Amino acid sequence: MLNTMMKKSKKAKKGFTLAELVIVVAIIAILTGLAVVVFGNMTDSAQKSTFEANHRTIISATVMAVAENNGSVDGLTTTAIDKYVSNKKGEQGVQKLQGSPKGATYAVAVDTTTGVVTVTSTFNNETLTYSSK
Repeated sequence: MLNTMMKKSKKAKKGFTLAELVIVVAIIAILTGLAVVVFGNMTDSAQKSTFEANHRTIISATVMAVAENNGSVDGLTTTAIDKYVSNKKGEQGVQKLQGSPKGATYAVAVDTTTGVVTVTSTFNNETLTYSSK
């Protein structure tokens, strides 16, 4: 009889209770929610960094094109700047950076009358502008 009772109590202790399972599922749900928020912030940060890096690349390309043109803006074209800029696929040109990250726009304007080169970049309602003078 004692032996039968011990077998029954061993069987009763197998597995988890419903409350234990609900607690584990709740903890997993909370951790998943936190991970989604953190990942979303990381994605936004990475996109902003890409945007700023592209802007700096275009500025560097502008400086190199002006230097190659004997330090003058006279006769400088956006085509001269394009050869110093390329996207991940190796395609050259400022226009090839459009949409990297998604929604970003980049523009270069060369004003030979004033001698000013302006680089304007826009992403998520943020505009970065560089003027050579």
